[in-house]
Amino acid sequence: MKIPIKEVDYGIACCINDDGKKWIEVNKHLKYHPKLYKKVIAHEIAHYNSNGLFDFRIELRDMFDFKTALALFMFSIKHPKTLYDLSPIFYNKKAGVNWFVLLFYLALLAALGGIVCL
Repeated sequence: MKIPIKEVDYGIACCINDDGKKWIEVNKHLKYHPKLYKKVIAHEIAHYNSNGLFDFRIELRDMFDFKTALALFMFSIKHPKTLYDLSPIFYNKKAGVNWFVLLFYLALLAALGGIVCL
């Protein structure tokens, strides 16, 4: 089954489940960063294939990929509309509340703090 992917001009990426219809929204500028695009899409496909119970595990698995986290942060700086996803508790009308974004950026800050302390 082909997973529907829609390009948007905000955020980074999100898996949407709207009354049983599922798709992935991805920032249209990510396609110009193929390695980052591949990692983001793989992450969202894991959410797409999840029944919702293991979403937290997906976030925990990927949040410690500091190289990708730094690349996403740099991407966000270049594309300010992605900062929508930087909100600790971000709300998407179709996806609902995304609590895991907070964990992702706390891990990034912890990593950067650890590097600075070295």
